[in-house]
Amino acid sequence: MEHTSQIFKEYDILPYSKLIEFNILKFMWQLNTNRLPVTFDSEWPQNFEVQQFYDLRNSNFINIPRTRTATCDRLSYFFYARIWEDKGRFLTGGNLDKKIFLPALKADLLYEYISEKKCIKEDCYSCKLTKEKQQNRIQSYVSNG
Repeated sequence: MEHTSQIFKEYDILPYSKLIEFNILKFMWQLNTNRLPVTFDSEWPQNFEVQQFYDLRNSNFINIPRTRTATCDRLSYFFYARIWEDKGRFLTGGNLDKKIFLPALKADLLYEYISEKKCIKEDCYSCKLTKEKQQNRIQSYVSNG
């Protein structure tokens, strides 16, 4: 079991796996807010561009074609679009302002990482040390305050 989640939380940094996800979502956010070069404009078409005959509720979503193999699912064309549709679109809440989106994205990914890495051992030595350090900090703040 990893006990680094508290360190990431304390210093407000993302672990490597979440940092990759952060940058993918940041890239897709830039795509949706037209902040990328023109060469990316038609790279990920939306559903209404592919299916023009019906006005469906998901017409503004990215059109992600079905794949036959798991290898194809890992290609950036499919992988980036799936991550954006799973997390990024719902995290924005319709607000695509950079000052709101990027800090909210980072906080959400950090919270997700910390909740995944909760220790389930009853008498974990490392967890006890962390709790003691937190209590000592609180006492030092109170005594100095």
